[in-house]
Amino acid sequence: MLFQRHGFAPQTTGGWARGDWAEIRDDGLRYLTAKSHTWLEGRA
Repeated sequence: MLFQRHGFAPQTTGGWARGDWAEIRDDGLRYLTAKSHTWLEGRA
């Protein structure tokens, strides 16, 4: 839902996961990785 809310197709998560920006956990939910959090902190 987060991706759709911001105009991305849900399938986009796969590319983000391969780039280590997001991870898809066993519960089926998507989470930002430490790499993403570090990048976001640098933007603040």
